[in-house]
Amino acid sequence: MPLAEDKPPTYGDLEFALLLAPVSQQATSEAKSAVTNAILAVTHSLEYILTGDVQIEFEWLIHEKLRYESDAAPDVDNVIKPLLDGLCGPNGLLIDDCQVQAVTCYWVDWTREDQQLIVRVKFMPDDWLKKKDLIFIQFPKGLCFPINRNLPDDTLKTILGSVEMMLHRRDQLQAISGDYYFSKMLLPIQRFFHRTRIHNFPVLKIDEIREQMSKSV
Repeated sequence: MPLAEDKPPTYGDLEFALLLAPVSQQATSEAKSAVTNAILAVTHSLEYILTGDVQIEFEWLIHEKLRYESDAAPDVDNVIKPLLDGLCGPNGLLIDDCQVQAVTCYWVDWTREDQQLIVRVKFMPDDWLKKKDLIFIQFPKGLCFPINRNLPDDTLKTILGSVEMMLHRRDQLQAISGDYYFSKMLLPIQRFFHRTRIHNFPVLKIDEIREQMSKSV
Protein backbone atom coordinates (compact mmCIF):
# COMPACT_ATOMS: atom_id res chain seq x y z
CA MET A 1 0.00 0.00 0.00
CA PRO A 2 1.51 3.40 -0.96
CA LEU A 3 2.21 5.92 1.77
CA ALA A 4 -0.15 8.87 2.12
CA GLU A 5 1.83 11.93 1.13
CA ASP A 6 0.15 14.65 3.19
CA LYS A 7 0.45 13.22 6.71
CA PRO A 8 1.74 10.08 8.44
CA PRO A 9 -0.57 7.19 9.38
CA THR A 10 -2.62 8.04 12.46
CA TYR A 11 -1.83 4.71 14.13
CA GLY A 12 1.94 5.36 14.28
CA ASP A 13 3.19 2.66 11.90
CA LEU A 14 4.36 3.00 8.34
CA GLU A 15 5.94 0.57 5.91
CA PHE A 16 7.43 0.65 2.43
CA ALA A 17 9.44 -1.71 0.23
CA LEU A 18 12.63 -1.08 -1.75
CA LEU A 19 13.76 -3.27 -4.63
CA LEU A 20 17.43 -3.11 -3.80
CA ALA A 21 20.29 -4.96 -2.17
CA PRO A 22 21.58 -3.15 0.93
CA VAL A 23 25.27 -2.27 1.03
CA SER A 24 27.81 -2.21 3.83
CA GLN A 25 29.19 0.88 5.50
CA GLN A 26 32.51 0.10 3.81
CA ALA A 27 31.00 0.14 0.29
CA THR A 28 31.93 2.78 -2.26
CA SER A 29 30.28 6.17 -2.09
CA GLU A 30 28.54 5.37 -5.39
CA ALA A 31 27.01 2.20 -3.96
CA LYS A 32 25.82 3.99 -0.83
CA SER A 33 24.43 6.84 -2.93
CA ALA A 34 22.39 4.32 -4.91
CA VAL A 35 20.80 3.13 -1.66
CA THR A 36 20.14 6.71 -0.55
CA ASN A 37 18.55 7.59 -3.90
CA ALA A 38 16.30 4.53 -3.75
CA ILE A 39 15.04 5.58 -0.34
CA LEU A 40 14.60 9.19 -1.44
CA ALA A 41 12.53 8.01 -4.38
CA VAL A 42 9.96 6.97 -1.77
CA THR A 43 10.36 9.69 0.85
CA HIS A 44 10.96 12.86 -1.17
CA SER A 45 7.27 13.18 -2.12
CA LEU A 46 6.12 12.95 1.50
CA GLU A 47 4.93 16.33 2.75
CA TYR A 48 5.83 15.53 6.37
CA ILE A 49 8.87 14.62 8.43
CA LEU A 50 8.93 12.74 11.74
CA THR A 51 10.34 14.76 14.65
CA GLY A 52 10.15 12.37 17.62
CA ASP A 53 11.67 9.06 18.64
CA VAL A 54 11.22 6.12 16.27
CA GLN A 55 11.82 2.39 16.15
CA ILE A 56 12.91 0.96 12.80
CA GLU A 57 12.86 -2.56 11.38
CA PHE A 58 14.70 -3.59 8.21
CA GLU A 59 13.60 -6.92 6.72
CA TRP A 60 15.99 -8.03 3.99
CA LEU A 61 14.69 -10.60 1.50
CA ILE A 62 17.56 -12.49 -0.12
CA HIS A 63 18.13 -15.94 -1.65
CA GLU A 64 19.72 -18.33 0.84
CA LYS A 65 22.34 -19.46 -1.69
CA LEU A 66 23.63 -15.92 -2.14
CA ARG A 67 23.68 -15.45 1.61
CA TYR A 68 25.52 -18.63 2.50
CA GLU A 69 27.47 -19.62 -0.60
CA SER A 70 29.07 -16.34 -1.67
CA ASP A 71 30.82 -13.35 -0.15
CA ALA A 72 28.62 -10.88 -2.05
CA ALA A 73 26.11 -10.25 0.73
CA PRO A 74 27.29 -8.00 3.59
CA ASP A 75 26.60 -8.79 7.25
CA VAL A 76 23.26 -7.58 8.57
CA ASP A 77 24.90 -5.45 11.26
CA ASN A 78 26.97 -3.66 8.61
CA VAL A 79 24.15 -2.43 6.38
CA ILE A 80 22.25 -0.40 8.97
CA LYS A 81 24.15 2.90 8.86
CA PRO A 82 23.78 3.54 5.09
CA LEU A 83 20.06 2.81 5.37
CA LEU A 84 19.59 5.18 8.30
CA ASP A 85 21.57 7.89 6.51
CA GLY A 86 19.22 7.52 3.54
CA LEU A 87 16.18 8.09 5.76
CA CYS A 88 17.48 11.40 7.18
CA GLY A 89 17.49 14.93 5.80
CA PRO A 90 15.12 17.52 4.30
CA ASN A 91 13.79 15.09 1.68
CA GLY A 92 13.77 12.08 4.00
CA LEU A 93 11.59 10.72 6.75
CA LEU A 94 13.71 11.75 9.77
CA ILE A 95 15.69 14.80 10.77
CA ASP A 96 18.63 12.83 12.17
CA ASP A 97 19.36 9.27 13.23
CA CYS A 98 19.58 10.40 16.87
CA GLN A 99 15.79 9.91 16.77
CA VAL A 100 16.23 6.15 16.39
CA GLN A 101 15.58 4.52 19.76
CA ALA A 102 15.85 0.98 18.44
CA VAL A 103 16.76 -0.63 15.14
CA THR A 104 16.29 -4.23 14.03
CA CYS A 105 17.81 -5.75 10.91
CA TYR A 106 17.41 -9.35 9.75
CA TRP A 107 17.34 -11.36 6.54
CA VAL A 108 14.69 -13.76 5.31
CA ASP A 109 15.18 -16.41 2.62
CA TRP A 110 13.10 -16.16 -0.53
CA THR A 111 13.36 -17.99 -3.83
CA ARG A 112 13.84 -15.02 -6.16
CA GLU A 113 17.25 -13.99 -7.47
CA ASP A 114 16.71 -10.27 -6.85
CA GLN A 115 16.59 -8.71 -3.40
CA GLN A 116 14.10 -6.55 -1.55
CA LEU A 117 14.19 -4.50 1.61
CA ILE A 118 11.08 -3.79 3.67
CA VAL A 119 11.30 -0.77 5.98
CA ARG A 120 8.94 -0.50 8.94
CA VAL A 121 8.87 2.55 11.22
CA LYS A 122 7.03 2.96 14.52
CA PHE A 123 6.53 6.49 15.82
CA MET A 124 4.34 8.63 18.03
CA PRO A 125 1.44 9.74 15.79
CA ASP A 126 1.64 13.42 16.79
CA ASP A 127 5.42 13.78 16.38
CA TRP A 128 5.66 15.23 12.88
CA LEU A 129 5.81 18.52 11.01
CA LYS A 130 5.21 19.65 7.45
CA LYS A 131 8.40 19.81 5.36
CA LYS A 132 7.29 22.95 3.57
CA ASP A 133 9.03 26.03 5.05
CA LEU A 134 10.52 23.95 7.88
CA ILE A 135 13.34 25.78 9.65
CA PHE A 136 15.21 25.40 12.93
CA ILE A 137 15.53 28.21 15.45
CA GLN A 138 18.76 28.04 17.42
CA PHE A 139 18.57 28.95 21.08
CA PRO A 140 21.53 29.13 23.51
CA LYS A 141 23.71 26.04 24.01
CA GLY A 142 23.13 24.97 20.43
CA LEU A 143 19.56 23.80 21.05
CA CYS A 144 17.47 24.05 17.90
CA PHE A 145 13.68 24.00 17.70
CA PRO A 146 11.88 22.97 14.48
CA ILE A 147 9.07 25.19 13.31
CA ASN A 148 7.30 26.15 10.08
CA ARG A 149 8.37 29.58 8.84
CA ASN A 150 5.04 30.14 7.08
CA LEU A 151 3.29 30.84 10.39
CA PRO A 152 2.06 34.43 10.82
CA ASP A 153 4.75 36.55 12.44
CA ASP A 154 2.60 37.28 15.51
CA THR A 155 2.05 33.57 16.06
CA LEU A 156 5.73 32.84 15.50
CA LYS A 157 6.77 35.52 18.00
CA THR A 158 4.42 34.09 20.61
CA ILE A 159 5.69 30.53 20.12
CA LEU A 160 9.35 31.52 20.19
CA GLY A 161 8.84 33.66 23.28
CA SER A 162 7.13 30.77 25.04
CA VAL A 163 9.86 28.31 24.05
CA GLU A 164 12.58 30.72 25.19
CA MET A 165 10.86 31.14 28.56
CA MET A 166 10.46 27.36 28.94
CA LEU A 167 14.16 26.84 28.33
CA HIS A 168 15.07 29.54 30.82
CA ARG A 169 12.77 28.10 33.50
CA ARG A 170 14.08 24.58 32.81
CA ASP A 171 17.67 25.73 33.32
CA GLN A 172 16.73 27.53 36.54
CA LEU A 173 14.93 24.49 37.94
CA GLN A 174 17.73 22.14 36.95
CA ALA A 175 20.29 24.38 38.64
CA ILE A 176 18.24 24.27 41.83
CA SER A 177 17.19 20.62 41.82
CA GLY A 178 20.05 19.01 39.91
CA ASP A 179 17.43 16.76 38.34
CA TYR A 180 17.39 16.84 34.53
CA TYR A 181 14.27 14.72 34.14
CA PHE A 182 12.27 16.67 36.69
CA SER A 183 13.15 20.02 35.10
CA LYS A 184 12.50 18.62 31.60
CA MET A 185 8.78 18.72 32.36
CA LEU A 186 8.92 22.48 31.73
CA LEU A 187 9.95 22.00 28.09
CA PRO A 188 7.52 21.87 25.15
CA ILE A 189 6.36 18.50 23.83
CA GLN A 190 8.28 19.04 20.60
CA ARG A 191 11.87 17.97 21.21
CA PHE A 192 14.98 20.03 20.54
CA PHE A 193 17.89 18.98 18.34
CA HIS A 194 21.51 19.95 18.91
CA ARG A 195 22.99 22.09 16.14
CA THR A 196 25.48 19.34 15.25
CA ARG A 197 22.55 17.01 14.46
CA ILE A 198 21.01 19.25 11.81
CA HIS A 199 22.29 18.88 8.27
CA ASN A 200 21.01 20.67 5.17
CA PHE A 201 18.06 22.27 6.98
CA PRO A 202 17.82 26.08 7.32
CA VAL A 203 18.97 27.19 10.78
CA LEU A 204 18.47 30.70 12.15
CA LYS A 205 19.58 31.98 15.53
CA ILE A 206 16.79 33.38 17.66
CA ASP A 207 18.06 36.95 17.21
CA GLU A 208 18.24 36.49 13.42
CA ILE A 209 14.63 35.38 13.09
CA ARG A 210 13.51 38.25 15.32
CA GLU A 211 15.41 40.70 13.13
CA GLN A 212 13.72 39.23 10.06
CA MET A 213 10.29 39.62 11.63
CA SER A 214 10.98 43.20 12.70
CA LYS A 215 11.92 44.13 9.12
CA SER A 216 8.70 42.63 7.78
CA VAL A 217 6.51 44.88 9.94
